[in-house]
Amino acid sequence: MLEMKSKYRMIVVEDSVTGDSKIIIKDKGKFKKVNIGEFIDNKIKEEGFVDIDGREKALNEGSMGVFSVNKDGKVILSKPSKFIRHKTDKAIFEITTTSGKKIKVTEDHSLFTLDEKNILKTIKSKELKEGNFIAIPLKLPFNNSLDEINLLDYLEKFDKKIFIVGNNINEYIFHNRKEIFSIGYSLEYHKSTIQNWIERKILPRAVFIKIKDKLCCENLFIRSYNDSTRVPIKFKLDNNTLSFLGLWLADGCYDKNSVIVSVQEEENRNIVKKVAKKFNSNFKMHSDGFSLVINSTLFKQIMQKVFELNGNSYTKSIPSWAYNLSDNQIGLLLKGFFSGDGCASDKEVTFSSCSKELVDDISTLLLRFNIILRNSGLIKRDNTLCCRIGNVKMINSFAKNIGFLVDSKQKKLEILRLRVSTHDTSDIIPISLEVKEELSEILGKKFNRNDYIVRQNNLGREHLSNLLNFVPIGITNPIDPLRKIVASDIFGIRLKV
Repeated sequence: MLEMKSKYRMIVVEDSVTGDSKIIIKDKGKFKKVNIGEFIDNKIKEEGFVDIDGREKALNEGSMGVFSVNKDGKVILSKPSKFIRHKTDKAIFEITTTSGKKIKVTEDHSLFTLDEKNILKTIKSKELKEGNFIAIPLKLPFNNSLDEINLLDYLEKFDKKIFIVGNNINEYIFHNRKEIFSIGYSLEYHKSTIQNWIERKILPRAVFIKIKDKLCCENLFIRSYNDSTRVPIKFKLDNNTLSFLGLWLADGCYDKNSVIVSVQEEENRNIVKKVAKKFNSNFKMHSDGFSLVINSTLFKQIMQKVFELNGNSYTKSIPSWAYNLSDNQIGLLLKGFFSGDGCASDKEVTFSSCSKELVDDISTLLLRFNIILRNSGLIKRDNTLCCRIGNVKMINSFAKNIGFLVDSKQKKLEILRLRVSTHDTSDIIPISLEVKEELSEILGKKFNRNDYIVRQNNLGREHLSNLLNFVPIGITNPIDPLRKIVASDIFGIRLKV
């Protein structure tokens, strides 16, 4: 449990949630997704105390922040004052929304629903019913950027048979043979092995780590002992690299010495080929006739230990470092993913995945672009979860910020975004009959009484926003609160059984 200052509210983590809940935090300048139970356990282990109420707590004396909502309904980063852990014998409720999102909370946990007068109002979990609306974020304002990777930051993660090469290494070896022998012996290497380094003008990572502060680390490369592939110590996270990582998340794997990506369309294959060239690696067609194989043990290590891309179809997830990419960079990563696993139909943008965690992560990344990802929660016969983006405004945001690498998919997307929505059934602002009557009185014939009062249909955000533009100047009640809701970063979503 996180304790927030009263002027801020968290949308889904405000009181008692179970320890297996996941949350995005910003700690020491970096965003990451954490298991809230493990995170708070570690905080309490390091600096916790038992308060007078009997609960275990730790003060947030650092700069760790979480997403919350201010009085205007805008999602911002805020600093929790305390981390709290306690046991409970209260009933645990699993709350499921029509978008497929789930959270487990205690019976008296306060969630939030949209309020026509104050933007948000609390509602106890045990009071919720099917069809009720709860508030979730419509967007998450990440503000980081990661332009390049420096492999020196990851050297200790690599295998021992990784070596550093380059002109500065050559010069250092020439002037410091005695020191290299001394370090080599201290690491229990044999004389012949050390002589081999000197002859080949290479230094193993363990030796380099000990002397790196003594030489200029510009224009250096890493390589495997029996692999001629050389990769620059520093490289840019360019468009092709980010899209390639998305393609691997969609349908990639490894074998003993290679990285494999299943790609059938030529546009996707071109991305794989360009990345292989960037990392000085060879590629070939897999025996299945459509997958491409990048043959390089070094590149495989970079994928697994630097990019942290691991797991199989059922266990893949977005690595923590990716949450620190800029919006443009995330768009490129998602473009690769959707190009590998997604498509545009005549009604929506869709993809399927066997990994529930990956689906949750993609859902979080899409919130950068005001896109709510939906899934039915039903596992198909092929063990995949089908996910979709169907709201017209969100499809347009997808087209603008993400899109597809594959021309045929992009053309279908362009046709899809031309579809005109006659009634917004997804982004709904719940309004009481009393306020609808007031709107009808203020707007006259511009407000459809039959639809919204007699038939009791809900008002979509876009339509309500357009109606408010016709309100005469000087009328503030109930108009001003409605304007704040329409302009907020909050999305009202229905609950299901």
